[in-house]
Amino acid sequence: MYEQVKEENLVTTELHTFCDTSKDAVGAVTNLHTTGKDGTETVCFVLGKAKLAPQRGHMIPRLELSAAVLGIEVARIAKQQPDLKIDEEKYYTDGSIVLGYIYNEEKWFYVYIPNRVDRFRSASFPKQWNDVGTENNQADLATRSVLADELRTSTWIQGDDSSVFSENCQLFPLIEAGNDKEVYSDISISKTSVEQRSILNTDLFKRFSSWSKLVKSISAFKLALRHRRGNPNAGSAFNDLEIM
Repeated sequence: MYEQVKEENLVTTELHTFCDTSKDAVGAVTNLHTTGKDGTETVCFVLGKAKLAPQRGHMIPRLELSAAVLGIEVARIAKQQPDLKIDEEKYYTDGSIVLGYIYNEEKWFYVYIPNRVDRFRSASFPKQWNDVGTENNQADLATRSVLADELRTSTWIQGDDSSVFSENCQLFPLIEAGNDKEVYSDISISKTSVEQRSILNTDLFKRFSSWSKLVKSISAFKLALRHRRGNPNAGSAFNDLEIM
């Protein structure tokens, strides 16, 4: 259970959620981080969850995503508590590849990745996700064994008021996107445009007010052309005609 702190003495109240995974388990823990008017910082355990990792079909990147989804779920449950008034939420993971997926705006993925990234985007903003070293990741205990008598004094329960809570303004690129099997290969699209051109300048036909006048003019043109072929010196026959 988290500690009860008098609201009138608080300046900020933040919910910090940590996610981690291994080949055996995934876990997430959320803590309440408060700052009092006197500058005193307090870290209190709110909720934690851990579960076994799937035995087959999931590599570490997918397990890291599963841990991040679990972190979103843990934070959602914590925010439902009526006596918790949260000023800001922050999420931490030591999986750089997950941060690359969350911050990505360029590449397309196969179905598994977008479904989970949609969960992140619907419950949080990319800028709320931060990188944390494994040694400061409080969810690390959920991915390995720990003695029961040591759990109560561990960072899983006691939290950690170290500098991991500082604001992270870094943007995280995709890790080895060219070798990532979850990323669609680049697709080249070619566009072919066809321009229609007429041998005759049909725009001239628009000068005629009726079809019959157009036919008569073409007939006159053909007659003048035959006349020219029969009499090469009859160039004056074309003085008033435009060859289309």
